[in-house]
Amino acid sequence: LDTPLTAAGAAAGDDYVAGDESTLNNPTLANDTNAVVDWVCNWYRDHVDGADRGAIAVRLWRGLALTLLRPTLKSFFAEQTTFSKRLSAFRANGKFEDPSADRSLRSFVQSLRGEFGPLRVYCWHTLGGYWGGVCTSSPLTAHLAAAQHFPRPTDSLLEVEPALGWDAAAVCGVGAVGEGREIELFHGIHSYLAESGVDGVKVDAQSGLGPLGCGFGGGPRVVSRHVGAMEASVGEHFRGNRCINCMCHSSENLYHYRETSLLRAADDFYPDEPAAQPVHLAHVSYNSLFLGEIGHVDWDMFTSTHSDAHMHAAARAVGGCPIYVSDQPGEHDFDLLRTLVLPDGTALLARHAGRPTRDVLFSDVNADGVSALKIWNENACTGVVGAFNVQGARWDRATRRFEQAAAEEEEEEGGGAVTALLRPADVAPFGRREIAAEEGEDGARGGGGSSPAAPPPAEYALYTHRAEGLRVLGAEDAVEVRLAAREWEIAVVAPVRAEGEVRWAPLGLLDMLNGGGAVLSSSLALSSPPGEAAATAVVWAAGRIGAFARPAPLEVCVDGSPVRFEYDEGSGLLTVNVAADGAEVEPLELRARWGPPAEEEEEEQQS
Repeated sequence: LDTPLTAAGAAAGDDYVAGDESTLNNPTLANDTNAVVDWVCNWYRDHVDGADRGAIAVRLWRGLALTLLRPTLKSFFAEQTTFSKRLSAFRANGKFEDPSADRSLRSFVQSLRGEFGPLRVYCWHTLGGYWGGVCTSSPLTAHLAAAQHFPRPTDSLLEVEPALGWDAAAVCGVGAVGEGREIELFHGIHSYLAESGVDGVKVDAQSGLGPLGCGFGGGPRVVSRHVGAMEASVGEHFRGNRCINCMCHSSENLYHYRETSLLRAADDFYPDEPAAQPVHLAHVSYNSLFLGEIGHVDWDMFTSTHSDAHMHAAARAVGGCPIYVSDQPGEHDFDLLRTLVLPDGTALLARHAGRPTRDVLFSDVNADGVSALKIWNENACTGVVGAFNVQGARWDRATRRFEQAAAEEEEEEGGGAVTALLRPADVAPFGRREIAAEEGEDGARGGGGSSPAAPPPAEYALYTHRAEGLRVLGAEDAVEVRLAAREWEIAVVAPVRAEGEVRWAPLGLLDMLNGGGAVLSSSLALSSPPGEAAATAVVWAAGRIGAFARPAPLEVCVDGSPVRFEYDEGSGLLTVNVAADGAEVEPLELRARWGPPAEEEEEEQQS
């Protein structure tokens, strides 16, 4: 929701109320308040913003912010941001709860479902309640025993982000609930939301609790109490533990999750910052290398009409993450969304967190000028590899900004283009099979009487989505893809089954970004009489289904009924069009048959 769950009421005691929400928690964005504030903000822009933590201006600013300028900054945060607001009640404010107008949050949620169908509705709050914590003076939250507390960020945090020394929390303080009252905080929020028909929550600003540990037993202890209470409340009130953990990368947060599993993998999607788009893709994929071992990664939302929407969509397809967009109602690119989601709303999610391929693990894919970002994942029967040109932009740790490379720098490297080599072995399980087979032959591993592992496939079918090209390769063979700035390609990789002269590899839905995720099972077997073979694939049927087949089959059936099919002799690509029947998309059996021509066909050929 655009407004906090509760109204913080009038500014009283240590509670500050936000006005204009268009300005973020950043003094560089303040304008036209008064002459003194304007002068201070201009000085901040010129001398503090982007300066090194140890610069004299930065140290001077921090000292002034916490002393002489504190009243002015308090007013700034109260008037132009939401970051000093505090939770003062569990029930929603008058925008959503007004009995005189017959208005309630529950009726609002019901109206959403009435207009848009069976939705799952989530609400947002922070791990501390709201940005500024919990109100210390509201009678409706008095039982939480909230007290004014000022965070103490560690030196390492201040090195990364010096502004933590003068942000809203540092200047205005935070209302921290009393020890042992954490479960009451989350029960109060979640019970009300659940009664209102809300299905889950997004719990934000989680890493911000660690700096509040001084005087409360240390950051890890404070975080442990809050995370434990939050997860217990989520489990009690929301079916399926529906919770998105956000801004939660501190180790004390990550190592305390026991019940909730969905983790935001990186910073936000910033639609108005062009330089942030390629950096976002690099961050979510490399972070997922670690975070994917702890939980289910969330690569954040994007807008389908954004100039880089196709790049973001392709990344989500290979990322194994939830797919959700923050489009304005009525402003959608449905052609793009249909490459991610089946007609009934089902998303073809890969099995794991998308991770960088081995050959780019130690490459600077944002700034070395030559490396493509390559991300792999696995489906039930196929693999998927995405290649992205995310060169030319980076996060500058010194200036704390997304920086775009100058046009002349990109031109030095052929207009910013890079070359990616897509290999079946980029899909880690496929590569491991090859390594295991080689080590088994050399006697380096195995033994002990265990039965030998099945040999890896000799060949893989690799189909590129944008180029619509099919190649049959060995595990270490490669297809070369040239990518201009912010271009991308996705390839589905399918192991080729072979029986006699027949080879078979289902590729899935060719017009979807992770079309290989539509293949649920596959088989190939010889049958009697001799010379006959049959291949099957169970596929979510909603469009153009593709498979590699050699030679051309005599017949293709869908759920036992013969259908027309197309076959390309050059590549071996077999395609069948199957339209979704109604609102539900069901898995169907695709069956291809090889063998001697039928008698009538023989007679016709002889005549």
